[in-house]
Amino acid sequence: MNYEEAWNDLKAYATMYTRMSTNWAGSEDRSDAQRLQAAGGEFFGREILRFMDMAENAIAAAREKE
Repeated sequence: MNYEEAWNDLKAYATMYTRMSTNWAGSEDRSDAQRLQAAGGEFFGREILRFMDMAENAIAAAREKE
């Protein structure tokens, strides 16, 4: 596995777990504590994905300057 494949896999897993947290946070079948914890996971997942997007943009910009 190369770095690009690993990066893409990491991004896919972060997306999947963020969506799962979103579903849990909005579920009426969960307790308040579970929904609150899931909301924290959703926020954390979105921040990870936002950082990954920023890193990808920075890498693309650096490649364009070469």
